[in-house]
Amino acid sequence: MFSALLNIVIPVLGVVGLGALYGRLRPGASLGYVSRANIALFTPVLVFSKQVKYPLAQGGRIIPTRCRCSES
Repeated sequence: MFSALLNIVIPVLGVVGLGALYGRLRPGASLGYVSRANIALFTPVLVFSKQVKYPLAQGGRIIPTRCRCSES
């Protein structure tokens, strides 16, 4: 139980520490490209990796939904 917690917390703290270090070394740096890469690249990779690890059961149904992300 404790080792599982450390396996989650240590990488998160490492990423946070790297971000804090980058922010101190380059104040005022534009990080818009990081947000675009996160949405365009890393999110689909996460979805597909989880689909490989936990595939849908045979005969399972996918219920299509409609995303209303931008309402005018």
